Order: sequence, then structure tokens, then C-alpha cells
Amino acid sequence: MRVHQAKNRIGHMHNNEGVLVENYDKVKAIILEYYEKFFAARSISANHKESLCKVVNDREIESVMLNMKKGTAPGLDGFSVEFYRDAWATVKESVVEAMQTFFATSVMPRYVNNTTISLIPKV
Repeated sequence: MRVHQAKNRIGHMHNNEGVLVENYDKVKAIILEYYEKFFAARSISANHKESLCKVVNDREIESVMLNMKKGTAPGLDGFSVEFYRDAWATVKESVVEAMQTFFATSVMPRYVNNTTISLIPKV
């Protein structure tokens, strides 16, 4: 049991200045300080709050779409970024409407998760 506990103990680490700390109490203090800062409540400016509440416009949605990384796995809807880029002129209106509805209501339209399964018989 003691061997297991010794393996689970952090014996040393580097502090913010890059200095190696080996004292158990100091290592504990570094970890505690890190997580206190990490989980501390942060406030945002009034401008930032306002920008989070405003309506997302079609230019913002298009900009995000065109700047998404290519070659990634398809999303939950089964379509890749390349599909949306290539078909943007056709799907733009539907995508913008769905995104604006989502941001306004916090509800994703049901059709986003609809799936059709076709059974193709072997011949």
C-alpha cells in the first residue's frame, strides 16, 4: 500500500519562474495556487457581454464557415466542411436560418438530427 502511495505522489515540479521545487509543501502550494486561479470567477466587460447577446448575422456565419479547417471528419450531420464550402450558395440560407434560430432559442432544429436509413437488397 505504501509503495502505491509513493508512486502516486508528485515529488517535484517547476514553479512559474521555472525553478525546480522538491519540497512537498511547496509543491502542494504551487498546485493549490494553480487550481485556485484556474477556477476563480472571472468577470467580463460590458462590451463583451453585449457582443455575446447580439444576433449573429449571415456575414459572421459565412466567415466562420469559410475559415473552418479543411480535411476534418464530418460533423454530426454527416457533412464535411468541404461540402458546406462547395455548396454554400445553395445551403447558405438554410444554414444561416438554423444558426440564428439556435442562438435565439438555444434549440437546434429537429431536422438536424434526422437520419434516413435505406436497406439495399443484395442481388
